[in-house]
Amino acid sequence: MTVSAKIPSNRATDPTMNGAGGGPIAAPRVVNNRRVRTGGVLLGILLLVLGAALSGLALLSATRTSSYLAISRPVPVGALITRDDLTTVELSGGQGLSALSADQINAVIGQHAAVTLVPGTLVAKAELTTQTLVKPGEAEIGIRASNLTFVKAGDQVVLVPLSTAGGVAAGSISFNATVIDVGAPGSDGMVSLHVAVSAAQAPTILTYANNGLGVAKPQD
Repeated sequence: MTVSAKIPSNRATDPTMNGAGGGPIAAPRVVNNRRVRTGGVLLGILLLVLGAALSGLALLSATRTSSYLAISRPVPVGALITRDDLTTVELSGGQGLSALSADQINAVIGQHAAVTLVPGTLVAKAELTTQTLVKPGEAEIGIRASNLTFVKAGDQVVLVPLSTAGGVAAGSISFNATVIDVGAPGSDGMVSLHVAVSAAQAPTILTYANNGLGVAKPQD
């Protein structure tokens, strides 16, 4: 049996090769070989580094603590704020709060409470005022009275003499006043009350106060 094989022309026997086959087959050419672009790689690395930096800043901002002013005891509206009314607290991630920082304490002391300040709350600028409840033409006086649980700083009240004084019958006259501050009841049940009254009427009211004054809400 005869076997025949077809040899490609480029593999035909070359007489000069002493019967050996053709030379080695050339390596195939790679068509459309793509070159790696270093610019894209560098951009990717830059974005990764930038993302890590932003994450680090966000974490630092969330964990950073700052000192803020807080109220340490009740402060009625209109009352003068003292150092004893204030304390400081440390908060993490407090950025954006309207609270005043601890280094502003000297600017807060000496102002008045625009609203009733509750212990444990942060101090905000909107809750402070430089205006006192004592208006021009008024005077602040101190009196003592009982059963004052219904009044608070800022209330408009009526002061009524409880006994005859200066020839005037008890209950026949009254004086308008604005409550500035209400003290704590004493052992006798009497409460120290600071009120703003007409400066012209202040001496007369103090005379009646020696014999007792009643405090009432004005009639609607």
